[in-house]
Amino acid sequence: MNWNCNRCNFELVEVQKDILFQIIEELNPNFIGLPKDWKSLTFDWIKICPRCNSYPLGLDFEKGFSIRTKSGDRTTIHDLDFVKAHQHTEFQKEILISEKAGCFYCLEIFSPDEIDDWHGEKCKEYEPLALCPKCGIDSIIGDESGFPIEPEFLSKMKDFWFSPSERSKTMNALPAE
Repeated sequence: MNWNCNRCNFELVEVQKDILFQIIEELNPNFIGLPKDWKSLTFDWIKICPRCNSYPLGLDFEKGFSIRTKSGDRTTIHDLDFVKAHQHTEFQKEILISEKAGCFYCLEIFSPDEIDDWHGEKCKEYEPLALCPKCGIDSIIGDESGFPIEPEFLSKMKDFWFSPSERSKTMNALPAE
């Protein structure tokens, strides 16, 4: 059974039919890749791409809708590792005490000592964001985050966070922010 999206090749998750009906009632999204006959399917769980449909699954909300991963874990989009890891780009002190850091844009792995530039250093409300010493993008996490600073994990983060946004295709019923 295929667990990869036909559009973007990202690993699929499953959503219960009842949850799909709830999402449609609340948000009226255009699910990308949802089988046209999903309502008549005899099983309760429908496979859907969390990258192509991140906004209908609740990425913009404080709490996302319930999903099930390939391994059978029940979770929400916010609790997927590659989504949770993103918040660690905002933890300057954590990055600085890490033994290694990685950029999930250019996929380079390096010592935090190589980071010379920080975005927002003068801001008092937020910690500055590390700019990658290789590509200059603010997509750095350190190993003190608890997430693996390895090419495979960084690549999954890149696929999720830097692929073209599907917001306008999936959530066109909502006003733009």
